[in-house]
Amino acid sequence: MALALFAIIAAAAAPLLNSAFAHSEADNATSAIEEAALTVRGEAVQLGQRKVAELSSRGITPGAPLPPNWTLEVRRLTDSRFRKPREGEIWEFNSAGICEPITVRLTDGQQSVELRFDPLTAQTLDE
Repeated sequence: MALALFAIIAAAAAPLLNSAFAHSEADNATSAIEEAALTVRGEAVQLGQRKVAELSSRGITPGAPLPPNWTLEVRRLTDSRFRKPREGEIWEFNSAGICEPITVRLTDGQQSVELRFDPLTAQTLDE
C-alpha cells in the first residue's frame, strides 16, 4: 500500500520537477545572453572599437551557449517575425556602446522566453 501511494505521488510530481528544471535552464540561458550583451558592449566602449557578438541557433558567442534542446531565434527591426540566425550573423556594438535593437527568443519546443534589448544600454527591456 505504501509503495502504491509513493508511486502515485512520484508520478504526480514528475511533471512539476521537469517544469522546474526547464525553467531553471531558461533562467540560466537568459542570464548568460544578457551578460554576453553587456560584456561585448562594455568592451566596445572601453576599447573605443566596434565589437560584435555572433548569433547562432545555439546561442551567442562569446559566452552564451544554450542548454541542450534549446534554440535561439532572432527578430531585428527589419524582420516581421522571428527567424533562425543566418550563418555568420552578428550583433554589432559601436564604440559608443550603441547596438541595433534586437529581440531574441529562446525555445525548447514547449516553452519560450523573449528578450528585447535596448539599443543604448544593451540591457533587456520589460515586455
